[in-house]
Amino acid sequence: MIGNNPSEENSHAILWDVMDPDSKTKAMAANLAGRTYKELYDHIDQRHRIMFGTLDYKAEKKDDPTGLARLGHPEPAAAQVHPGYEPASA
Repeated sequence: MIGNNPSEENSHAILWDVMDPDSKTKAMAANLAGRTYKELYDHIDQRHRIMFGTLDYKAEKKDDPTGLARLGHPEPAAAQVHPGYEPASA
């Protein structure tokens, strides 16, 4: 193992810093800003279960709001061209 595991306080700060603004707003509404790391990640897990029915990530699903299925599998350049836009000729 390299380094030391962060303390619970530091883990909470790290998790809080990487949360998107909408998730932070929901966590603040649930009064979790100053709570423990476990309470914060339990809240995130609960929201994920409600939204997706499970905590398991399934890349084959079409509903991938975070875009994780595209990581390592970029779309071909032709698929990224917007309709009506013609790339410049060489």
